[in-house]
Amino acid sequence: MLDLEKLYSTTARETRKSAIRELLKLADKPEVISFAGGWPSPDLFPVDTISDLMVKVLKERGRKVLHYSKAEGEARLKEELIHLMAKDGVSAEAENILVLTGSQQGLDMLPKAFVNRGDVVFVETPTYVGAIQAFDNYGTHMVPIETDGSGMNPVALEKAIGEWKQRGQGDRLKIVYLIPDFQNPSGITMTEKRRRGVLDVAARHDLLVVDDAPYRDLRFEGKPVPSLYALDQNQSVISLYTFSKTLVPGLRVAWAVGTRQLIDKLTTLKQSVDLCSSALSQHVVAEYLATGCMERYLPMFNADYRHKRDIMLEAMDEFMPGLQGLEWTRPEGGLFIWVTLPENMDAEKLFHAAVRENVAFVLGSAFHPTGGLKNCFRLNFSFAAPERIREGISRLGRALTKFAQESA
Repeated sequence: MLDLEKLYSTTARETRKSAIRELLKLADKPEVISFAGGWPSPDLFPVDTISDLMVKVLKERGRKVLHYSKAEGEARLKEELIHLMAKDGVSAEAENILVLTGSQQGLDMLPKAFVNRGDVVFVETPTYVGAIQAFDNYGTHMVPIETDGSGMNPVALEKAIGEWKQRGQGDRLKIVYLIPDFQNPSGITMTEKRRRGVLDVAARHDLLVVDDAPYRDLRFEGKPVPSLYALDQNQSVISLYTFSKTLVPGLRVAWAVGTRQLIDKLTTLKQSVDLCSSALSQHVVAEYLATGCMERYLPMFNADYRHKRDIMLEAMDEFMPGLQGLEWTRPEGGLFIWVTLPENMDAEKLFHAAVRENVAFVLGSAFHPTGGLKNCFRLNFSFAAPERIREGISRLGRALTKFAQESA
């Protein structure tokens, strides 16, 4: 029998199974109310509209859209993306855009383009688990930077950069990775002052800023903050966008926007990954945008998610015990609430207690590159039905109350 272990590459050998995903298998039961996934609500998917648009596209351009596409993406979709981003203050041309098969593809290609093993990427604390996995696959050294309710602290970023340069490792510093809007997992939104501060630090030290923006359009209240790309004066930002949260994930349509030089390099890398993204999906999304469907459906998405967020927060206020040090975020949009337990509490032990009450969440340690944040966890409010949200938080509060009593 072939001994595959001898043949695996260094990357394959060092790629680890997600301990969190293995743990969540314990909660994979129909009676469990899960707040673990980061999924949009399938009840909101505009199935009939997508079906009609797909029929229209196939009738009008069937032979074209069923063929291979350009690696950089379909021109028709790019035109619509340019109009869409302009409404958000982002000025771009077709050459600044690369269509992706899901924004996770962009997260995989960026370290492939910029990172050698041992190079440094600065990340928020906490940060997105998918980004941790993508950077980890290329041997990246991820440095968590102090992050609070206003976002990543640029003073802390400057200090960390200085420490690496003092060690003679300045040429190892490559990327600052951010999710500035309704961050996954914390739900916080980075202030404009912090955005400008981080951009200034990155510009002084010649670092690429990766703006991961899947949730930016999911704002329920408050005033939008200018995007990092719109604020950038140094052409140091690449932004990743997706329709997975604002339309449907199944079409797998996303895009990157950046300098022409950077987009050209990523396009070359994409050619070796999947040749091209689905032309059919691209044309369906282009029609969706061109016919004003985004303007009709996005407010419905946001109204539904706001309602569910409010139900979850109200239930948490009602059912969570009054423990000193227990707190949670109150996001103005997005999909997530971040819970911080008292420092002496272990979220993994609470997880097992919660599963016994038939409710589940994701451990905070999944969102830290070295497994910190052990007293934290993430809740998703977008997927479950409203009545399930209230019942699930009731169960969670019961589990936490028992756990706190047993830990005392």
